[in-house]
Amino acid sequence: MEYNSDQSGFARLTNRLKLVLGKKYLDWAEILPEFRRGLISHLQCIRKYQREDAIRSLELSRVPKGLNFRYPLCIQMELFPIESFGVLNSAIARLFRDRSTVGGKREIIRSAGPSLLGGAYIHAGTLVRESKSHFVLPTATVEDLPPEVEYIVIDVYKVLPSAFVACFFAFLNDRATVNLHEVMNKTYLPAIRFDRWVPSWPLGVAYSETTAHMVREKSVLGELLRVRISLEDAIGRCFQGYFLGQGERHTARLPAIERFDLVGVPSEGEEFCWSWGTPLRLDRGTITFDGYRENKQIFIFSDFGCSRLPAAYRLLVFHDANEDPRAQDELLHAPAEGPVVTVTQDIAVLEFLKQIKRAAEALRVRIYKRLAGSSLLIGFHRDIRLHRHLQKESLLLNRLALEIEQGEKLYGSRPSPLASFQPIHKKSEGDLGKELSERIHFQLDTISKHIDFVTKSFSEYVATRNMGLMYRLTFVAMLATILALVIATGEHWSWIRVAFHRLMKLFGS
Repeated sequence: MEYNSDQSGFARLTNRLKLVLGKKYLDWAEILPEFRRGLISHLQCIRKYQREDAIRSLELSRVPKGLNFRYPLCIQMELFPIESFGVLNSAIARLFRDRSTVGGKREIIRSAGPSLLGGAYIHAGTLVRESKSHFVLPTATVEDLPPEVEYIVIDVYKVLPSAFVACFFAFLNDRATVNLHEVMNKTYLPAIRFDRWVPSWPLGVAYSETTAHMVREKSVLGELLRVRISLEDAIGRCFQGYFLGQGERHTARLPAIERFDLVGVPSEGEEFCWSWGTPLRLDRGTITFDGYRENKQIFIFSDFGCSRLPAAYRLLVFHDANEDPRAQDELLHAPAEGPVVTVTQDIAVLEFLKQIKRAAEALRVRIYKRLAGSSLLIGFHRDIRLHRHLQKESLLLNRLALEIEQGEKLYGSRPSPLASFQPIHKKSEGDLGKELSERIHFQLDTISKHIDFVTKSFSEYVATRNMGLMYRLTFVAMLATILALVIATGEHWSWIRVAFHRLMKLFGS
């Protein structure tokens, strides 16, 4: 699996075939006796350097002795706009039928939904593989949870007057960590693609190569992606909100925070010099420039470049060498107003804006092409559908902007739970809460300006098309009337012909 799915299906298939063939050619050359010249010799030389690169990559990626690395928790968020409140309420009622143990909050979503204020909270329940007495009720038994999952805690927050966010805290068993370690500790050869399907000597041996380190990184991120997608499949059977309605099933669609525990971290001076963490995107540059620290926790903004997938954010939790990290697994999300919960809500809003941005970008291109095209009657219904789609995205954005502004006026004076997370980079200013707020406002401002401009331009275009259509319909009606007169009377033909030519000149101008 790949994080970047921008290629077309045919391009991905071609690339995959060339990778398979390139490896086969080098495998065949490697088992042959050593050649001194020619094509086989060149292929053997390529494989020799690949082996050396693979050994270097493996040595750099080894987790140092005394450092214990765990992957115990994946938090995913699904957003339910006001149009889908009923879907969320039905999903919870269907899974957790008996809510008497939590004070009769069965109808909280239905009662809190119409309010013009946010801030509602409900512990929906816990998804378990088998019923156990130590779980906080209510619980729902889901036997086919992914094998890496121990259980999933579901909390729901009304983050805006028109949006609930369901947070799924998937607590993972040791299998998730073991699988990740196995992928990280494998030996990876560089991936080679020959320009020609069949290399020939001396002109046909041109090729491109992906280093062993990059192949390792792709495999490690692919394993994390596999876990996320398996979780989404389990969640999506009942909770189909906004994010799961975007993109394709084989891609990760829900925003996520992947939490990693680190036990026995080196001294402060060597803390982020982790060559082993580079395949996980936990290199020094990423942590320093995108990280915010609060005591023994670091939150990291993850940027996957050209990927259209929701970013996988990271939470690093440090533990002393004699400390058992499992004891704190549930403490990080338990408080309804805790920092991790606040982060999940802000991330959901930020990713919601990014989805609107992607839709606006696609609409903008289609509309600009349409404005540059002809204004004939053909395509009129398509223009109407395009205009409705634009109005829908504009409504979502304007509603979101209004509610964020309203929330800031109501709660802006309260201290942010994220204020204690300070930037690691010395030249950065502002805490994690301020950074998230600035990213949200940047997206709002950027999208709003483009959508307002496109909406104004396209509305004027559609209005002009409507006027042109009315003129043409009027002309057709008058022409039909004239023809009816000709057929009915058969007289005054010369007068009718002159009038007809005048009408043609009038509508043709």
